[in-house]
Amino acid sequence: MVETSTQGGGRPNLPMAGIPQPKREEVLNLPRVHISSHPVMAHKMTALRDKNTQPPEFYRLVKEIGALLAYEATQSLALEPAPIETPMATWWDNGWPVESGSRPYSGQVLASQRHSAKSYQISRSGI
Repeated sequence: MVETSTQGGGRPNLPMAGIPQPKREEVLNLPRVHISSHPVMAHKMTALRDKNTQPPEFYRLVKEIGALLAYEATQSLALEPAPIETPMATWWDNGWPVESGSRPYSGQVLASQRHSAKSYQISRSGI
């Protein structure tokens, strides 16, 4: 954890103080940047930025926002059919029950692609 000291007047010396930050327009023009516009995300970001948010709440919000960003980042992952048998019966693709032991229900699972590592990196860098 980065320690901060205080300057005269009680304001903390922040580690990025004095380092120029990019403008919003510059960030939005970067390739593959997605800014979430989800209302729940906006609500949580507002609480995160509030100076009255206590550290335990702040860290809880960071974890929740990280999970929401991972959810948004993985929305376009490919799916493939996966046959399953439910506890009640065996089902066919149209959802109507058929005799047990016939054809299984076709659910969906993530397709075998190299996206899982990218999702992890995105969620880690978003925290």
